[in-house]
Parts: sequence; C-alpha cells; structure tokens
Amino acid sequence: MDNTIKNKLYELKIEAISILLTELMIKIDSSIKGKKTKNQFNFYKYGFFLKLLYHFQSIRMLTKRTKFIANNEERTFCDMSSINILIRACFECYFTFSYIYVIPESRDFKKFRFALWRRSGLKTRQKFSAILDESKTKLIQEAAIIKKIEVESFNSIYFNELEPNERKEIMKGKWRPTLHSWKRIAMMSGFNKQFAKNIYSFLSGYTHSDYISIMQITQMKNVNEVEEMNEAFLRILFIVYSKFLNEFMSTFHDVSWKLSEAERNILKAWHSLLPELVMP
Repeated sequence: MDNTIKNKLYELKIEAISILLTELMIKIDSSIKGKKTKNQFNFYKYGFFLKLLYHFQSIRMLTKRTKFIANNEERTFCDMSSINILIRACFECYFTFSYIYVIPESRDFKKFRFALWRRSGLKTRQKFSAILDESKTKLIQEAAIIKKIEVESFNSIYFNELEPNERKEIMKGKWRPTLHSWKRIAMMSGFNKQFAKNIYSFLSGYTHSDYISIMQITQMKNVNEVEEMNEAFLRILFIVYSKFLNEFMSTFHDVSWKLSEAERNILKAWHSLLPELVMP
C-alpha cells in the first residue's frame, strides 16, 4: 500500500476522517439499495451495516461539545461515557458479523452460525408477554421457526463437531459457546490479545458503571482531556470500520459498488493500518 496514503490518513483530523468515512458508507449503502432479498441470511447482513452506520453517526454527534444552561449557568461537556459505550457496541457488532459471515470457511458453516444467532434472538423474544392478538400470533409463528431451526441445526455436522458442554450450551439457547467470548472472537477476527483484553475491557467498564468509569469522569478536568482520549479510541474504530466495510463488500458477489479506485484504496489503506496500530 502506498505510504503516502497512509501518512495522509495519520495526519487527518478526526472530523475530516468522520466525514470521509460517512461518505464512503453512504456510497456503499446506495450501491446495495434496491437489491431486496427475502433471504434472511443476506437480509441481516445488511442489518449489521445499518447498525454500524447509525452508531457511527450518533458517535459523531456526541463528540461535538454539548452546551446546556441551567440557573443562568452555562456548561460545556463531552459525554465520554456514552461515546465509549457506543464504540464498544460497534466492536461487538463487528465481532458478531465476523463470527457469522467471515470467520467460518464454508457457506454452510456461516449459515449454521447465523441460524443459531437468529434462534437465540427469537427465543429471547418468547420470554416477553404479548398483549395484542397480533403480538400473540407473532410469538406463535416464531416458536415454529425456532423449532425448525433446532431440528436443522441439531442435526448438523457443525453441531456434532462441538464439545459436549458446548452442545449443551447451544441447546439451552446460546448462539455461541462460552469459550467463544467477545475477547476470543476479537482474536479470531484478527486482533491481538492486548486489544481484546485491554481496550475492550476498558470500554466495558463504561457500560457496566464500574469504578473505573466513574473515576475517569471525575478525573477529567476539562473538555480537551476528554476529547484527546476519545480521539485515540476513534482512530482504532476507523480501522475496525474499514475492516468491516472491506469484508462486508467481499461477501456480496452481485453488487456493483459505487466507489472509485481512489476510494477503494483509502479503505484498503485504513485496513492496512490494523497491524501497525493493533496487532503485535
């Protein structure tokens, strides 16, 4: 990869990168719009794209300084906790996409993991109380889908290749064995142990209101300190997004992507920064 492109990416300001990445994602979105599919496997693949697009735009808005006035006093802040929670959600979204659509070598294996992921979500919804007749009917229909998935999945060679304790976990409703933790999936997706253990665990503290999250907020004396910390995580997030977008596009074989050669090279250059910033 041309080092000139890499150097320019290093030098770009966060907002400039945000605008560029957003424009690339909108072009990718416009390339795939209109290609409706009833195939659940491909339909939800696009859902991962939309989730990451929306999360990213929310992060962009939160990184802009927020002002409010109360009792004739004006305050300015940058909500680091919400930003880090969303960044963590982006990582988990990518890890799930990778676990289902990228890591498995065969299409049948990908479909097996997708089916378990879908079944797990439907089983969770079965626990909700339905009040409307329409909702009750929906739960009945989904219960039949769950049963169909279980019959097919539990007779799959991929299910039989799991360890006994892993099969037991899957049968109880999990879509991935405990062995395949988020940290483990991060490493399976190409990230090193340091990233999986330190960065992901740090972000998780904000989600669960651990001591460290409150400590970080109280120790940050001004908005500039918060923005400097956010910038470090955002630069890693950009690389994760480029990895996702390259892999996302590679899973479609019938789409003419509306990206110029220069734009494709930008994504490849971002992706190539992965070993420099994250891997050993």
